[in-house]
Amino acid sequence: MKKVYILLFFLILAVNCNTLTDDKVIIESLDAFPHGLDPARNFDPEEVRVYSNIYESLLTLDSDYRTVQPNLAESWEISEDNKEYRFHLRPGIRFHDGSPLTSDVAIYSFQRQANLNPSSPLFNMIESFKEVDSLTFMICLKYPYAQFLYTLSSVVGLKAVSKNGLDKFGDNISFHPVGTGPLQLDEWETNSHISLIPFDEHRAYNRNSNKVIFKYFSDYFNQEEEFRSGNIDIQFAVIGYSIDRLKWLGLADYKFNKPISTVFIGFNNRSDILTNRKLRKAILFALNIPYLVHNILRGNSVVARGPLPPIFFDYQESCQEGYNYQKSINLLREAGYSKGLSLKFYYLNKFRARDTVFLMLKNELEKVQIDINLIPFYSREELNNACRSDSAQIFWMGWESDVLGDPENFLYSLFYSKSEYNFLNYRQPQVDQWLEAARREFDNEKRQVIYRNIIKQILDDTPAVFLYHVIPLYAYNRYKIKYLPVDPYGIIQYHQIVFNN
Repeated sequence: MKKVYILLFFLILAVNCNTLTDDKVIIESLDAFPHGLDPARNFDPEEVRVYSNIYESLLTLDSDYRTVQPNLAESWEISEDNKEYRFHLRPGIRFHDGSPLTSDVAIYSFQRQANLNPSSPLFNMIESFKEVDSLTFMICLKYPYAQFLYTLSSVVGLKAVSKNGLDKFGDNISFHPVGTGPLQLDEWETNSHISLIPFDEHRAYNRNSNKVIFKYFSDYFNQEEEFRSGNIDIQFAVIGYSIDRLKWLGLADYKFNKPISTVFIGFNNRSDILTNRKLRKAILFALNIPYLVHNILRGNSVVARGPLPPIFFDYQESCQEGYNYQKSINLLREAGYSKGLSLKFYYLNKFRARDTVFLMLKNELEKVQIDINLIPFYSREELNNACRSDSAQIFWMGWESDVLGDPENFLYSLFYSKSEYNFLNYRQPQVDQWLEAARREFDNEKRQVIYRNIIKQILDDTPAVFLYHVIPLYAYNRYKIKYLPVDPYGIIQYHQIVFNN
């Protein structure tokens, strides 16, 4: 009898997953509700996931994670001194409000974005924009920047926003986004959902879906239940034990991308205590990172060998040192902490498996008499501000590069002494010099040598303990969706989804 009930249970689930949501409506879950959809102001992952199908960039990145392809710009030329880039816009591009994309509109939008983010490593090399004709314009750089084309294909790089929309809504463009992308805003209900509908005049127009709904869930476990019930079709960043469960139930297929982020325990290298390199090394040796990744995260991450995700760099012989209890004890004694110490540990109270992970970390550190006082923060902004303060000691953080194709942006953002994202307060003049050289070196082989030197120095200094790289993963309703297209940045191309029916 039990076998009959179990069979009926799975049949009901299968029927639910095939019928509860409209065949032409895609419902995707969100962990956090966007503060806005302005590419000049909103950079949280959930915001980017929503607006990346509303706004478009000049270039895109190919599936090889290396080659830039035309997008809004159909072609371009670069001056001999590598400081002037001339772009030719595709003719006939229109915004969702019907206004045309022209050089002056592109410049207006791009200049605004650069002005609002003057210290961003995506824009701080730009000197000026110059119109040539109605469909041609130039971007002039302050100095030759080898990775510039990659920044133009970035998911948070320069985006075309309607000038009419900016004139009409001003800063409220966040809630009235007007781009050129394949989807446009349909409905916004704060802390509930955002829905997008196809833009009929897009050059890749294909009404294979009538609507995409991003539905907010404050509790992750509600997301899984809704997925199992067939009330949502796509779920992002599924945790390990949920992957196993959904596989066992036969409800989901998965789309995996290559890891492009690094999760780490950061040290405030300006802290009186943590300026001691031996203490930082002792914490590194106290942590059994492979155990954490393989037994607690259970399959959706890979062990970090250094600061960079493997997509960027072949470490070869260079690799972060691993777990060694006795070395940790010896270094603590040499650092003057043979009787142990207590440290404040800041973290964002959002990570789904965090309680289990932190319990493991706390237990590992207690074995060498290091006690961590867990202090939660409830927004990224609060955590970032706390990590920048002198009172910070150690903190949990993940970093995903704004730019793929080359590791310079990742390294510059986190480790350049003057970067606003250098939460580690890491100051290493030699690394600064190498990073500045990498930005100007156009020979790829020479840049790889520079990056190898940078990584070796960082691993020797140990400004952080690099834990793992998350494997970007989408679970999707296998009864409804046949093919889920995802770009290198992990952005679903909703207009290219292939349905089973």
